[in-house]
Amino acid sequence: MEFPERLARMHKERGLAQQQLADRAGVHVVQIRRYEGDVSQPAVDVLKQLATAR
Repeated sequence: MEFPERLARMHKERGLAQQQLADRAGVHVVQIRRYEGDVSQPAVDVLKQLATAR
């Protein structure tokens, strides 16, 4: 499974909408959409923020 699919699955399993994930990770929702659309890849620090967003 590629990163975009894993990211989408992760926030759905946590019961978070894209906007909620973005708010909790400190990134703009447009970036979340870019990551899930495989248009952009997050930096390592953003990956950490996404992984710990609850």
